[in-house]
Amino acid sequence: MTLHIPVVLLLLTLISACAEQSTNNTGDTETSQIQFLFLDGKTSSLADLKGKWTFLNFWSISCPPCYKEMPDLVKLYDEFQSANFELIGVAMSYDRPDLVIDTKEKYQLNYPISLDLNDEIDQWFGPVKMIPTTMLLDPDGQVVKKHVGLITYQQLKSMLLEQQAAYNKGT
Repeated sequence: MTLHIPVVLLLLTLISACAEQSTNNTGDTETSQIQFLFLDGKTSSLADLKGKWTFLNFWSISCPPCYKEMPDLVKLYDEFQSANFELIGVAMSYDRPDLVIDTKEKYQLNYPISLDLNDEIDQWFGPVKMIPTTMLLDPDGQVVKKHVGLITYQQLKSMLLEQQAAYNKGT
């Protein structure tokens, strides 16, 4: 039995290292290659978000908790929409674009929605295994917080304000 403990610890260390690496794929060398394709046809790169606090909310049209958190995302975007804040909803690659457009209109989503047609964004930040998943990127483009599952307005706001305060202390 004691032989299994070191093996388990080694596996947990490797898994942890892989998970840490997979959520920090925001090095400067490739950020311009990650493209957001928005429903209005415009595109933007991950590098374009530098200097902004950015929430990425991975969701799907087949996800009931995703619909439940949408009003809170709208409220957050209304409150913090500014030159140094962004919120992007990332629709999963298996969602039909026409249904994503219908959802944006029906739920009056005021924040940009990106189609991840080729799983490029999902793979860069994940892979995202459960939805909804929400990530907060600091102004340097680094993932500083990740939340899997339903998230509330208060959780989003607290996460943002706490990370901004910590970031400002360090600069």
